[in-house]
Amino acid sequence: MNNSDEEVIIYDSTDSLTISAAMLIFANGVFGVVCNFLVLNNFLKNRKERNSFNLICVFRAYTNLHVLITLFLAIFLPITLIGTSFYNPAIESSLISFGITLYFVNEYGAVVIALNRLFALYFPLSYSKVFGLVPTLCYILLLNFYRIFRIIQELIYYIPLKCFLYYDASQLTWSPTLEDRCIDYNDNSLFYQFGGIFIAIAICNICSLSKICIFYTTETKESRQKIKKNIQLFVQTCFQDSLFLVDILFTFKLA
Repeated sequence: MNNSDEEVIIYDSTDSLTISAAMLIFANGVFGVVCNFLVLNNFLKNRKERNSFNLICVFRAYTNLHVLITLFLAIFLPITLIGTSFYNPAIESSLISFGITLYFVNEYGAVVIALNRLFALYFPLSYSKVFGLVPTLCYILLLNFYRIFRIIQELIYYIPLKCFLYYDASQLTWSPTLEDRCIDYNDNSLFYQFGGIFIAIAICNICSLSKICIFYTTETKESRQKIKKNIQLFVQTCFQDSLFLVDILFTFKLA
């Protein structure tokens, strides 16, 4: 790789920082694969776990498995160790693109989860009709089909232009081909789209938390202790959802 002064930068795969990064990628990949596999296994073996909320979590676990196996372990790890890719550029770009698009589906799924909680609290009588197992499965499949269709469209357009996504071992991140034909400098749609998702999740969480607090004020003293614990857990959930904005900010603006 050349910088602006044409100075050649030699990638050192034996460098301690490189080895440490590879070890972290490997540990994260293996640990994530094991944990998400256990989620899938538990859902398939335990009938009591087969509800709409857990179904969303299972699809998220499958997506995580795909990203961890095809990106972290199959692409990021070996390229970090040897410093260069052994994949055909079109294949590497396709694998990264599909991994990223499934990551997008996971973020859409966060909205479905927030709506699931909201309906359970505000519309319990209609919950089974709107968020039963079959309707929830349809929502998730539609999201997956939509994102896969969109990424196939983009690959058909960009690959003939030799516009690829690739993993840069020196930067430890994936990057696009930075040439004018490959970049739409005015396209901030993804950033604003995920900003909208964050706002939707925040609104749903605020409404759900308000309902739980109302339950707290109207229940007996004995019931309040359990509700108080639920409020604490839900506040933790809201905090975890807020990290989504940090993730998107660094992925699409600061990376």
